[in-house]
Amino acid sequence: MKVLLVNLPFYRLMGSHYNGLNLGLCYIAAVLNQRGHACRIYNGDYLDSEVYPDQVQLFNGIDSYKVAHSNSNHPIWQETVQAILASEPDFVGLSIFTADFPAARIVASLLKERRPETRVVVGGPHVTVSGGKVLEECPAIDYAVVGEGEFAMRDLVDGVAPETVPGLVWRRDGKVVSGLPAAPIEDLDALPFPDRAHFHPPGARYNTHFVLTSRGCPNCCTFCASPRIWNHRVHFRSIDSVVAELQALKDSGQRFVQFQDDTFTYRKERLLGLMDEMVKRELGLSWICDTRLTCIDAEILEAMKRAGCARVKVGIESGSPRILKAIRKGITPELALEKTALIKSVGLGLGVYFMIGFPGETNEDARQTIELAKRIGADYYSLSIVAPYLGTEIYNDHVASGAVSEKNHWEYFFHQSKELILTSGIDPAIVDEFLALNQYGKGKRI
Repeated sequence: MKVLLVNLPFYRLMGSHYNGLNLGLCYIAAVLNQRGHACRIYNGDYLDSEVYPDQVQLFNGIDSYKVAHSNSNHPIWQETVQAILASEPDFVGLSIFTADFPAARIVASLLKERRPETRVVVGGPHVTVSGGKVLEECPAIDYAVVGEGEFAMRDLVDGVAPETVPGLVWRRDGKVVSGLPAAPIEDLDALPFPDRAHFHPPGARYNTHFVLTSRGCPNCCTFCASPRIWNHRVHFRSIDSVVAELQALKDSGQRFVQFQDDTFTYRKERLLGLMDEMVKRELGLSWICDTRLTCIDAEILEAMKRAGCARVKVGIESGSPRILKAIRKGITPELALEKTALIKSVGLGLGVYFMIGFPGETNEDARQTIELAKRIGADYYSLSIVAPYLGTEIYNDHVASGAVSEKNHWEYFFHQSKELILTSGIDPAIVDEFLALNQYGKGKRI
């Protein structure tokens, strides 16, 4: 079977782009190609450029973003559908976050008009937390995969009976039905390494430096859907498997890696073992990762530095003690100052995630966030406006209750819009001051 896995346009709708590979799609492609199918990956958010707008410019792109979603004849949608049609696929897989669902509806509908025999499959976080609702909301979608997609897509493309495929949702006699419940992949080492070679069109220069050593997150932040998706569990690859993939990347000419684990340093002994093995193998890779302040200490950071770490990115989210407690972040501003100073003292670069716009947040809360960010002095700030993603506690408390019914279209549900959804208590001037924080750092995007 011919399969095309698609990362939909998103940042391009705001005047930017994203050239990275979706690792979930890369894993699915690897499994399908291993089975003898002809699977390719298409990134509709790609542009042949490494120049990106700053975050102020990105947030100001919301108007063009909304225009695109209101017009199915927009050139970006037409370009995406033409690229899909050119591959003549039997199956198309669309990976969607909540804010991608309007794009998925547009692309799937246009595709079905022009090539009705192609079967459209959707997966990703939004699908996992919404289940069969995506089929009810979009008749052009044929199947939905709840949970991890590798084995469900394998079975579907192989022609296995849908009712025997865990996590699959489909239509029978016009009605949406679900089969066996989705099951987590317990042995991640059983998966082949992600496919980083079979792109559409051939020769596309996607960034291929992403690596996952684990899946899941044990934490319970109210703004994140991970507790719903992973049930607070984390599954780990073996150290041998991770190092073998890193060696393969090095052998292919890669010199920089970005680990995409939610909490890279979650288990200290495993982390130290991985660092020791990377040093022993003399991989010589430069790399960055994301983690939590509560999961680092001097021993961990020094080991990471020896193994080639260039930058650590940590989520602090707010400088307000009241907000930090409400979102169950498990840290204080004082801990944030202490741990970020420790990161810098080891000689590692520092990236920090901050958000404003939490339910009930005030000007004073937002100013505390701005002041904490300035005191920390990070190399780069990743800045967001809180969005009530489907599957989060914030969504359940404030959206499902009707509190923000005037902005209940999915295209509003992403974190790079200046249009506050969950609070009206922050002045626009303070939002602008927050989004300009990178003038206090080096502003280098990594």
